[in-house]
Amino acid sequence: MSFDFTYFVLDQVEVSKNTKEKPLRELHGARLYGYSAGILGQILPFSFCGALIMIYFVYTIGLSPILVSIGTSSGFIINAIACPLTGLIADRKKVDRLGKRRSLLLLGLPAYVFSFILLWYSPKADAPGSKDFNIAIQMWMFLLIFYFSYALIRSTYLSMLPEQSQTVHNRVQISKIQGIFSIIASVVAFLLPIVLLGTLEDPTAIFHTTPDGQRILKIVPWMAIGFAFLSGVLTIVTFYSVDEKFHFELESNTQIASTEYLTIQETVLQLLSPFKDLGYRRYLLSSFFWNVSLQIILKIMFFIFTYVLELESEDFFLAALYLTPFAGIGFILWSKTIKKQGLKKTYLISSTAAAIFLILGLLFLIPMVKIIRSAIAVFVLGGIIASIVPGFILPNPIISNFVDKQQLYLKQNENENQSGAYFGSFLFALSIAYAVGDFFTGLIFEGNTENPQIIVVFLPLASLMFIIAVLFVKKVKFEYSSNNTSNNSLVD
Repeated sequence: MSFDFTYFVLDQVEVSKNTKEKPLRELHGARLYGYSAGILGQILPFSFCGALIMIYFVYTIGLSPILVSIGTSSGFIINAIACPLTGLIADRKKVDRLGKRRSLLLLGLPAYVFSFILLWYSPKADAPGSKDFNIAIQMWMFLLIFYFSYALIRSTYLSMLPEQSQTVHNRVQISKIQGIFSIIASVVAFLLPIVLLGTLEDPTAIFHTTPDGQRILKIVPWMAIGFAFLSGVLTIVTFYSVDEKFHFELESNTQIASTEYLTIQETVLQLLSPFKDLGYRRYLLSSFFWNVSLQIILKIMFFIFTYVLELESEDFFLAALYLTPFAGIGFILWSKTIKKQGLKKTYLISSTAAAIFLILGLLFLIPMVKIIRSAIAVFVLGGIIASIVPGFILPNPIISNFVDKQQLYLKQNENENQSGAYFGSFLFALSIAYAVGDFFTGLIFEGNTENPQIIVVFLPLASLMFIIAVLFVKKVKFEYSSNNTSNNSLVD
């Protein structure tokens, strides 16, 4: 039997009754910021890898773009498979002295940190564009470990949200703070290649045999060590910021469910249970296309700056200086829009804006003087950056909403909620989107890495992905009541 939660309306009386029985949990003070900062520890290495791996392995190490994209795409596929499974493990895990979910953060941390560091200590190819499988296999191995451990940490972390925070107001507050940290991580990853290239004499000649290539070989691994250390510290901060004592109070009611083993068929059914939700399926499809577009955008920025805009060394620093404020502008703008228009309208408006700015990128194909081209570049690229900001704020409260509706609809015990399955399925769609975007980009770039016309064609393609995302989510109802801060009432 399948359920369409899209048109399910919460019973306000029942919510009020449950609210009187026990206070709803929220995160405040140091715990609020400690938990929210965990997302920075996860996204920094992940975004660093996404932003630099193609540049580093193709242009400095000398590996073929298709072999690099095979490695990153395979990593995303492993991540996609692991996220729902680790989410289910977090849902089913028995409460121990460390709690229920948070101990899994520490379990995945060592592999996440060390595989990320070792990834950048790679053998070098004899010539650019090499199909050296010794280099490729080592890169693939560390990528697979990195993405699997990332899945364990990320799905565990996200599945905590509906349990740690049970009110709409507090969830949106958490998501805004997480959004700030996510934007910081993404902007850092976005600008790192630009700043790094700005330190070089010739950004178009960075093979490892050149002086600039040797400089990159020294800098990038040390940067990776710094990000890995910060990631470890922030993950431990999150571990100590999360209080799971309430699980001990609930354990006696769910002891049998927590300790019984599932058959393979039961496991598959539980993993697929979120997909019974029609509205959630539509949101996942929308999120898939949204993130395919995002991955394409992130992958082509280096090529746009270097081969389309033809920036020189000092220009990279100016580009970073001009574009950075757009992330802050976007955060302020969309935060106000969320408050006035709600989650759905903000998602639709921002995605449409991103599609428009991406289409405007076709202006780069028109011959023009450098100063006009630079002004258009700031306007278009800044608009893209500002428009994608809601993608770092909206998903967590939206998915938590679906978890709440599912749990209340089925009247499940609180300690048996399926937040891990829901967030795991979201991360599954996210990882598949990254894999598709990565492989597609690598396939087209094979032999075309310096072709400005091919590079610019990616912009309308990314715009199309945003338009499809808008079409899928138009019929989904996931709005919260804008004037309700004490319970989980929803507006359909």
